[in-house]
Amino acid sequence: MIGYIELDPKAKVAKKESQLLGSTASKCAGLGVAAHFPGCASVDEIALAACAEQSARCRFCRALNAFDALATDCDDFDDEVTNGSCP
Repeated sequence: MIGYIELDPKAKVAKKESQLLGSTASKCAGLGVAAHFPGCASVDEIALAACAEQSARCRFCRALNAFDALATDCDDFDDEVTNGSCP
């Protein structure tokens, strides 16, 4: 199931990622992202969008695992690296 989502055949996920980046760039410019969003070690709007995306992917994967009793490696799914970012 995760493999199908990763394929994104209709580019729906990619479109939302692009919209998120555009929104953070336009709405958060000049705000001092690190001070306003301490949960993400963000230094700019682009890093904030990446952090939000990673967090959403982690939560989605954990919810899918719980719902369907799966054992997907959510740490790899959230940012494509097994680095402990999705406990």
